[in-house]
Amino acid sequence: MPSCLSDVPGAMEAGWREYVDPGGRMVYVNDKTYEEAHTLAKVAEKMGKMREREAKGVHATGMRMDEIEEGHMSLQACAYCGRKFNQKSIQRHEQVCKEAGNKHAMRM
Repeated sequence: MPSCLSDVPGAMEAGWREYVDPGGRMVYVNDKTYEEAHTLAKVAEKMGKMREREAKGVHATGMRMDEIEEGHMSLQACAYCGRKFNQKSIQRHEQVCKEAGNKHAMRM
């Protein structure tokens, strides 16, 4: 069982840091993926899941909206729901969204 954040391999490099919430409780937050964990065991679990996703070729970019707007990545709106996706994801998303039909309303 890890006793500090540096005991979780790769956690700090992946964007995890300690944060004391307004109630005085220690919380672990990830500034790249915007995740939150209340225990080091949960951070370790999330790191394991991240490694599994990366092994499958899925990588969190950690990009913030201002980076996207500055041109580092362009987003395209889904023709069915209006949500925005990168060029690698939009076709796959639109197929799923089209199959879902009118189950959701268009967001703007």
